[in-house]
Amino acid sequence: MHAFSLEELNQQIAQREQELEALRRELESRRDQFTALKRRKDELLEQLRQVEADIAALTSAPLVPSPSRLPKERPTLPDVILAALRDAGKAMTARQLSEEVLRRGFPLTGRNPAKSVDSRLREMKRKGLVQRASGQPGYILTPSALRAEAGSSPTIAPVPKEGRKAARQAGQQPSAKPAKPKKQERRSSLRDVLTNVLKNSRKPLSGNELVDLVLASGYQTKSTNLVKTIWSLLAQMDNVEHIRGKGYQLKKA
Repeated sequence: MHAFSLEELNQQIAQREQELEALRRELESRRDQFTALKRRKDELLEQLRQVEADIAALTSAPLVPSPSRLPKERPTLPDVILAALRDAGKAMTARQLSEEVLRRGFPLTGRNPAKSVDSRLREMKRKGLVQRASGQPGYILTPSALRAEAGSSPTIAPVPKEGRKAARQAGQQPSAKPAKPKKQERRSSLRDVLTNVLKNSRKPLSGNELVDLVLASGYQTKSTNLVKTIWSLLAQMDNVEHIRGKGYQLKKA
């Protein structure tokens, strides 16, 4: 039987101590990972509870309110533009309309509100709601839009003489050939729209505020429950954080 010398025993003890120290370090690292995962789990559970509370608050409201208490439908940007042109009774440029839309309390997102309004005006022109004013910059209502406004609103303000004259002159002009539709621009995803809305906000936004601003930006969807869709997406966005009692905001870099 081989007899170990004292030096060999000391070497083996030192080797075992090194292995033990390595195991201790690995155990400490695993504990740190476990603590971080547990903290993340608690954060996600808190967000989930907040989302469920918001959903419960919405679903607890009566689904079919009485006719006398039906909420007024939120006007769209084209509705506000048509009302502004109708009340002005004269041609207005995209910049003038963007200022009037903001003055009426309609939120316009983006760095260039006039560009958003101009884009919407081109869509309305293709639909026959507005047309270019003759001999001056800006847009006016088409004769058909004027008749529709007059039929749907008995208290509509009369259009001034210069506005009626411009509309008649525009109506007498021969109809131009329909322009070829431009190539459709790439539609922004809901994630991009949410990111832009949160980026332009100076404060955290609640779920309901986000829904209103997303729709106001012109985002179109076939979803029957946009609120739930937005909340589900927010929970998946790594660049968004939830401030308890305040709402959602972009994470600071």
